Amino acid sequence: MEAIGDQIVRIFMVGDVMLGRGIDQILNYQNDPRLYESYVKDAREYVKLGIRKNGPLPDLRDDDYIWGDAISELEEMKPDLRLINLETSITTSKEYCREKGIHYKMHPKNIYALKAAKIDACMLANNHVS
Repeated sequence: MEAIGDQIVRIFMVGDVMLGRGIDQILNYQNDPRLYESYVKDAREYVKLGIRKNGPLPDLRDDDYIWGDAISELEEMKPDLRLINLETSITTSKEYCREKGIHYKMHPKNIYALKAAKIDACMLANNHVS
């Protein structure tokens, strides 16, 4: 919380929000699942791992599904500003930097997932920028 004059401003900041890889594959629009990691070559493998660990995905997933309990927690906190470090580019480009082993991306039409959490701003200044 930050005080401005007599007013308290609540800021929610979080890093490492991953909406690429397997998350991109369970949303309404999917990118090419091909990955350039040394250990996983297809993002759908992450979906399979998640299902194996947590059980099947519901057939109908609301826009806020991927956030779990986080949205209700955020609503309770009532932040004035919601900032996240998005660990993925928002693109459908198939280009990638061959020197990098990680190329996370989420389909632009899945922006509703960020809107569902009422995210005000995203930063993409991390090791996944290429």
